[in-house]
Amino acid sequence: GPTLAGLLLTFVAATVIEVCSEGSSPLAADLVGRAGAPGNGFAFLMAGAATDLTSTFAAGTSSSLVSWTETSDGTLNVCAGTWYVKIKVDGADVDIQGPAGSASTILDGGERDRVLEVKAGSVTDLSGLTLQKGDKDKGAAIKVENSTLTGSDIELLDSYADGDGGGALWVKNSTVDLEDCLIDGSSASLDGGGVFLTTGADLSLSTCTISDNYSVNDGGGVYMEDDATLSLSGVTVDGNTSDDDGGGVHLQDDCV
Repeated sequence: GPTLAGLLLTFVAATVIEVCSEGSSPLAADLVGRAGAPGNGFAFLMAGAATDLTSTFAAGTSSSLVSWTETSDGTLNVCAGTWYVKIKVDGADVDIQGPAGSASTILDGGERDRVLEVKAGSVTDLSGLTLQKGDKDKGAAIKVENSTLTGSDIELLDSYADGDGGGALWVKNSTVDLEDCLIDGSSASLDGGGVFLTTGADLSLSTCTISDNYSVNDGGGVYMEDDATLSLSGVTVDGNTSDDDGGGVHLQDDCV
């Protein structure tokens, strides 16, 4: 029959190995739920150990975001739900994963701040996430500087850059590679309602849609300047507008 040691071992394994079961509720939550204890909605896995961040992130509201900065390598597993957060990856290799997929796993800036910043040589991979309602110049949903970002099943929605653009995404001196993505409904008070690419930016998009973004100046969908590079494969650019040049894509200076 089951032993206490066996149950404890099962709990530890569930916490570290399988944070979200069947893409919705944590496996660990099922175990500890029977004991009247909370489960793991957020867990950060580092060097074989799990840190439960559920209570930290659950404290966030649309009017009071939770801040989380990570400087150590690891994986952040996010269960289904809407989480009001601002996340920064600072000089670390960090994967942020939503096993339930982007339709169910939402990181929300509450129209108050940037949702995600990747900086200082970080290497970050995103999967199964929606990042929405950010509000910040130079990348309201995501800012990437001097780093590498990859992602799949990603939606960047309804964010606003006041000042320097990139309502959804701002990139400088970095490589960004996204597939199966949607960049929709974002805007900027200057250039680049959806995406703003500047010095040393290299963005590749595959099987993505850039739609219904707006800028007051140039590049409703995408704005590029300096030596930025953009590669598109199977990408739809539709319904983007600007009050000046380049409703879909605007190239400034020596861009390709």
